[in-house]
Amino acid sequence: LWAGLGGGGAIFLLGAIALIVLRQKRAREEAAINSQAVAEQQESLARNKTRITEASLRFQQTASTRALADSYLQTTHDLLEVLQGAVYLVTPAEAPTGLQLLAGFGCSPDIPLTLKFGEGLLGQCAVEQKARVVTGIQPDYWTITSVLCTTVPTEIVLLPLLRQAQLLGVVELAPSRPFDAGTQIILDELTMLLSLNLEIHLRNEKTRQLLDETRWQTREMQEQSAEIERQRGTLAA
Repeated sequence: LWAGLGGGGAIFLLGAIALIVLRQKRAREEAAINSQAVAEQQESLARNKTRITEASLRFQQTASTRALADSYLQTTHDLLEVLQGAVYLVTPAEAPTGLQLLAGFGCSPDIPLTLKFGEGLLGQCAVEQKARVVTGIQPDYWTITSVLCTTVPTEIVLLPLLRQAQLLGVVELAPSRPFDAGTQIILDELTMLLSLNLEIHLRNEKTRQLLDETRWQTREMQEQSAEIERQRGTLAA
């Protein structure tokens, strides 16, 4: 066969065989890389699912809205490297006109305690009820301060807390670096869990308030009834 092909034909055939071998080798390498990437992606998804489940349990075990907000901010710091953050609650609950600070993480002491709707980026987020990412942060708006240095975050993330189209509050976060697709999914899940548990806490607080008012009214009626009976007894005597 080799003699029939001649020198040039043999070289061509050898080259074709080598090319086929190289292509097969490359295909096997790409398949291995893709398989590893899929395995790493599945492992990452499973790990994130576990983290979100653990966070959900922590959120459910909080005793107050403040504790819930603190747990949310701590979790975003641990999982997403958020360096600073704040959670604001709408106020008053019946006819909201502004925001009140519920919890902060790594914030300066002069963080605003209250904001009106439309005031600043946070107040505007409450009006629009849409998530927003702000880049090109100016030092006079937000700085991250540590013992060693002061820096400006690469971006600020604003998130409305919504349940059934009702605004419960607004979150503002300063991550150490922009969120990618994976960390954005985790952030969305954590924020959804915050909104869900915040709604539960607020509903429970309202129920406790109504129960306290009912008990007070019942006690007042009992005292009035006792006073009437006492007066009747006095008149009868």
